[in-house]
Amino acid sequence: MRRPLCVAISTVLVMAFSAAHAEERANLGNFPITLKIGFINFMDEAWEEGDVKYSFYPGLEGYARVFRNLYIGGEFGYVNSEELVDAFLGMPIGHNRSLTFLPIELNLKYVIEAAPSFFIDFGAGVSYSYASVQEELYLVTHYSLYDDSAWLLGGQFFVDLTYKVKRFLVGLNWKYQITQSLEVDPLRSSELLGSLPPSLQPLVPQILGFDVFDQADYSNFRIGGHIGVTF
Repeated sequence: MRRPLCVAISTVLVMAFSAAHAEERANLGNFPITLKIGFINFMDEAWEEGDVKYSFYPGLEGYARVFRNLYIGGEFGYVNSEELVDAFLGMPIGHNRSLTFLPIELNLKYVIEAAPSFFIDFGAGVSYSYASVQEELYLVTHYSLYDDSAWLLGGQFFVDLTYKVKRFLVGLNWKYQITQSLEVDPLRSSELLGSLPPSLQPLVPQILGFDVFDQADYSNFRIGGHIGVTF
């Protein structure tokens, strides 16, 4: 975790140094604001099971020019990815895993006007994100297997392609983000497993046919589009 954060910080410093020596100023405006719509892919193996690995991602970002081609700003988004529970004779049978992720980012980006009205942004930054995971068991009635959450430090790198028409912006974006791991303690937070003898607790997930993990990170890859306006 330390190495990617150091790389992100180093990238930010390099962009700041480059901006200080830039001779041309990219005409992206002083305060671009965009709405981002795309898809997110969580990289940890813990999310392989079920349908929680991929999800829809909406986000909002805003930046302010600080020096020529250098912008500082942030982004926040929201993800709720959930695995569906099977039904048998009208009754829910199985287990349901869901994750929630709210990234809050502070970024620097360097903007290049590659062609008239066409811009390429390179950026990096740090993040502090809320993450949670829930696992629920449905056997006629409902049991909570675990429910844990935490705030996770992270860092990200990204590239944006933007076309500007007067004050309006439209484009594509790519981002890779790394985060700390969320520690999960099923025996502490589970009303079902905690009520069983310790010798039987590890057998429940095996009998029901799913994995219980003790930690997972929320590192992710995002790709999508954006629309916005600049002032």
